[in-house]
Amino acid sequence: MRRLPIFLVIDVSESMAGKAIDDVQYGIKMLTDALVSNPFAMETVYISVIAFAGKAKTITPLTYVMDFIPPKLPIGCGTNLSDALKVLMCEIDTKVKKNTPETKGDWKPLIFILTDGIPNDNYKSAAAAQWKMNYGKYSTIAVLMGENSDATALKAITDDVLVFKETTQESYYAFFKWVSSSIQTSSKEMGEYGKEGNASNIEKFRKNLDADLLADNLPIENNVDFLVLTVRCQKTKKPYIVRYVSHNRSGIYMADGAYPVGEDYFELSSTEVGKNISSRQLTGVTPSCPHCNNPGFGHCNCDKWLCLDQEHLKNVTCPFCESTADYGNYDEFHFNGGRG
Repeated sequence: MRRLPIFLVIDVSESMAGKAIDDVQYGIKMLTDALVSNPFAMETVYISVIAFAGKAKTITPLTYVMDFIPPKLPIGCGTNLSDALKVLMCEIDTKVKKNTPETKGDWKPLIFILTDGIPNDNYKSAAAAQWKMNYGKYSTIAVLMGENSDATALKAITDDVLVFKETTQESYYAFFKWVSSSIQTSSKEMGEYGKEGNASNIEKFRKNLDADLLADNLPIENNVDFLVLTVRCQKTKKPYIVRYVSHNRSGIYMADGAYPVGEDYFELSSTEVGKNISSRQLTGVTPSCPHCNNPGFGHCNCDKWLCLDQEHLKNVTCPFCESTADYGNYDEFHFNGGRG
């Protein structure tokens, strides 16, 4: 039986932490549930999930849809689209069966790339050029969630780009329902007519989306900037991130929330130094530690962050470097912050 490989390439940068990543995980479950109930998809579909942040990795290798279990998606620092393409190309080269003189190989893969922002790597890299030159024959649909970000990078790797106006639950669910419809249509055409799926079907598939959810034009300017601090809980030593957001390049970052992350956060994170920030640029209510509910956090001399209880600021041990120090009120200071 010829397989129809489906690659879901998912942005898991810090801007996706919280409700967005939960919506994506549930959307993948919705997709799987729909496919296993479709006789054509059930016969041919294999799914792979690739996650990318500052680095990329295969979370689920190509797996028969009946055996596919929606994975728990990690969070990482950065958005490296080139690394995602490298991992994707490797997966296609090693996992997708090629035609031989004796047998037909797999159907051409269908690829869906989902992101909510712009990459912070050089998307005009050799990886992007290699993708366009050697893998442009595959149906690649790139989707940008939220029209406040620049879609130029996605347009550089595929002509088929969709932009949702908002990063709402409705938008994420609509996207995965649309993916499900696309896959089911392709698998039916392959099963009934032996017809190869191709990217020209995007206009037909687009009709299954609520037009009100889609932006009319591809945005070319980024109006949202994230600042992310990596913190460890003083009591449990578990990591979490504190996210700030700045709109319209104001340079002022409003507290947006604190989100627990796993140790795999560091595996997917870029090691590049982020932007230099003044503490005076931060505003809003300081988010509490999601692990122990400490109401604040402080900056250690090791250039890392730890949660703090305002009533116990003496002889505090940093969970990163294990040094002990006293904490109190700070005057203005500068530090390096990451981005989502």
